[in-house]
Amino acid sequence: MMKTIKELFGVGPAAPIQCPDSDGPFVPAADLSYQFCEKLVRRLLLWHGGIAGRNLLVQGPTGSGKSSLIEQFCNRLGIAFLRGRCPAKQR
Repeated sequence: MMKTIKELFGVGPAAPIQCPDSDGPFVPAADLSYQFCEKLVRRLLLWHGGIAGRNLLVQGPTGSGKSSLIEQFCNRLGIAFLRGRCPAKQR
């Protein structure tokens, strides 16, 4: 099914993008109150399209919304998402 970036994320252009008709078993639940930042959506779409390289590094302070950004991006595009935590570095 085709939707626009604006329809899926609430920001950005009205450019069409392919999204699935139904969710798979590992697609995260939707948080309809989540508000995307256009700059971050643009960067994620470049990564998802293979334009910005294969790997993705998301960094920032604890509680800044890194995981929820990726979860909601995956939800809107129907991408499976598995979350893993890295243990704290011991000194």
